[in-house]
Amino acid sequence: MYHRPRLIPCLLLSDGGLVKTVRFKDPNYLGDPINAVKIFSEKCVDELCVQDIQASREGRGPDFALLEDIASEAFMPLSYGGGVTTVEQAARLFHIGFEKVILNTALIDRPELVRELAERFGSGKVVPTVRMTLEVVGIPYERIDEAVHFGAQRGLRFGGTGAKVRPVTSCKGTTCVFGMYDTQAVAREIHEKYYLGWDQVALPHKFKIAVGGCPNSCVKPSLNDFGIEGRRTPEGVRFQVYLGGTWGRTTRMGTPYPRLWNGPELVVVTMKRAGT
Repeated sequence: MYHRPRLIPCLLLSDGGLVKTVRFKDPNYLGDPINAVKIFSEKCVDELCVQDIQASREGRGPDFALLEDIASEAFMPLSYGGGVTTVEQAARLFHIGFEKVILNTALIDRPELVRELAERFGSGKVVPTVRMTLEVVGIPYERIDEAVHFGAQRGLRFGGTGAKVRPVTSCKGTTCVFGMYDTQAVAREIHEKYYLGWDQVALPHKFKIAVGGCPNSCVKPSLNDFGIEGRRTPEGVRFQVYLGGTWGRTTRMGTPYPRLWNGPELVVVTMKRAGT
């Protein structure tokens, strides 16, 4: 059965206009963002992400007048990021029609903002962009061991790169209306057995793992070395496993395992096969 991937365009704003960038630098003006929203509404995309790439850099908040115009023309779920630093700003975004707030700079400058937002609006409204890890930039080479020791004393662990099992990524699972199972629990089990358990295992290349809760494929399980995706069947929720996927310079869809897996046998059996 073919499952259509979700279409989630991202509109980048700068000085009130729609722009195209190269790694968020050197913005090239494309036109009026309202026109783009109308086009994507007519195309019936699944969701629309709007990001103001200058707001945080310029130390200003969201352009609510423009965002209200965007929300009035959008007939799909909306998310917004850029310059959100207070709960009041997030509340105003939700009021005018946005469903999610994306945090990046504020997540580092004010980590308590996540707690405040979650307590007031529920954790499903907060989408941090740091995924499963944080990068600490600028540690001098001669102080790396000291930093590792400092982190270990506080429950933090260094080491998410290199030719090894990478940190496991997963969607939010049952907190999403489409989630079929507890992706976080499965990801945690894989994390403990293979990210931590295989820490000293040398691999030919990096090995990425993704755990998705449904065929919408938000975390792209089929484009990871090892991916799990929930499927609903007459017998209940089963799991499609993908092996050998990759994306980046070269993209390859992972090979789907020829049968669906049951939950209890999923993690140990399939990861053993992937490692042999």
